[in-house]
Amino acid sequence: MTDRPGAPPGRIARQQSPDLAARLRAWQTTGDPAALWPGTSSRGRHEAHCRLARVAAAVLAGEAPPCELAVDRQISAGEWSAAAYQAGMGALIGYWIERGTLQADDACRRLFAEHLDHGRRRAQRLLAAFTTIHDALSAEGIEPAILKTLHTWSYFPEPGTRPCADIDLLVRPAELARAAWALQKAGFREIRSTSRPQRSEWQEASARGELHSLDLDHADNPWTLDLHIALERFYFRGAWARFGHAAFQHRAFHQVAGRRVAVLAHPLLAAFLAVHAGYGMDTVRLVRIVELVLVLRRDAATRSLDWDALGMLLRSSETARFAWPALELAERLAPGTVEPAVLHTLGRQTTPRMRRVTDQVFRAGIHLPRRSLDEKLMWAKGLRELLLNLSELALPTGTATPLDLLRQYVRRAHLWHRGRMSYRAGP
Repeated sequence: MTDRPGAPPGRIARQQSPDLAARLRAWQTTGDPAALWPGTSSRGRHEAHCRLARVAAAVLAGEAPPCELAVDRQISAGEWSAAAYQAGMGALIGYWIERGTLQADDACRRLFAEHLDHGRRRAQRLLAAFTTIHDALSAEGIEPAILKTLHTWSYFPEPGTRPCADIDLLVRPAELARAAWALQKAGFREIRSTSRPQRSEWQEASARGELHSLDLDHADNPWTLDLHIALERFYFRGAWARFGHAAFQHRAFHQVAGRRVAVLAHPLLAAFLAVHAGYGMDTVRLVRIVELVLVLRRDAATRSLDWDALGMLLRSSETARFAWPALELAERLAPGTVEPAVLHTLGRQTTPRMRRVTDQVFRAGIHLPRRSLDEKLMWAKGLRELLLNLSELALPTGTATPLDLLRQYVRRAHLWHRGRMSYRAGP
């Protein structure tokens, strides 16, 4: 079996130690996680993922979790750390141990305490940066909406318990040029722009971009500001998840770092989080499913989430099939979270491949332990989309150079040769 990092670290890291650089290069060539975490085994990391998912399910159910957090013959300290990093759960597990919700042996207690310490320090760092960004945009009359973590931190015990790799803001297309000017004046520089989806990525001009760790969400790991002008996801030629004008029609206000800021309101918040959590099942993270559970439960209980409105939005935006996997995983992890009628209706939009992959992900502790052709084609419906999806595999959209394409083919060949990819999703 094989697995992958929670987010490809090479995307944001421009400098790193020779050891980390070598590990990244090896992983980008082979797709083998053993290259990222030398000295660990697939079996140990897999078992750690499964235990983390069982513990999270027990805590969400209000039960006393079994004492499964221990360095033993099945799971080494390195395998615990790698799995926690991939799952995004290190800091939250550390918090639960600190509060006595979970029991752990001394080795795991120290390990997860370190994850929590870095999570807290990183949260302080990003919140301080956000005040600079918010004030710079406000000075230009721009009121961005916060997406994801800086908003959903309020559903977690404390900000540092949910890892944050970047700050995501949504501005109107007509505001993009002024927003870019404001960020430049505030000491940021644009490092990348994409058309699928439409966004620009910014970094502090003084940032070195040095990656410090692949074993935890290090307080000093690089971060970016992602400036979005739409809520959309590209899957393959002809297949998009788009919320269109609804992206600017469902807003509420929230306090973040002492600022009153715009955030997504339901049903858009639930729809966006579900699409985001399920996008890229090869990099699915347990923390995103836990986040979805926390948001849906609290807001359904306070009636700020209307299930009928959520179903209507997903159907009208034609995003139902893209939201279903994460909602299904949330319901399996924490039964009673999702309204049965909504889940049943959305399930009609799924494909057998999608259901097989989702089942595989759940059984493996909310991560994808083995790549498959099913996973590559899971979003395609009908012959036309299947052919477009296959063409995307043969010639990916936006491939920079023939050398990049060759590297992708070499990597896939390596996965097939080593038995880490199959035709059909399964355990």
